[in-house]
Amino acid sequence: MTDFDPDDIRAMRKQGDFKEFMRQQIATGKNRREVGATQPPAAPSPGRRPGAWPPGTRPPSRPPAQPDAAECSRALAEYREWLEAGANLRTVDPPCPCPACRRTDPRSQT
Repeated sequence: MTDFDPDDIRAMRKQGDFKEFMRQQIATGKNRREVGATQPPAAPSPGRRPGAWPPGTRPPSRPPAQPDAAECSRALAEYREWLEAGANLRTVDPPCPCPACRRTDPRSQT
């Protein structure tokens, strides 16, 4: 019996069992608390050190350094000149010199 309502409590008081019932509830709670504290921690899975990164992974790397404002302005000016010169008729974009960008010079790949 885990659920009890006011009628059950009233009946236990009339029978004189209420104090015994409350002592039993307290003892059950203490036993649950003591059993949980004595259980040893689970053993780590084989081949894995506690606190280590799983095999095949690594901590996240730092994001690439952002270019400063002067470098961005220079690159933007070069791109505008490239567009104005009519080079936009080609299908290849110019290479971007900033390290954060993933575009490369297509001529260097051949």
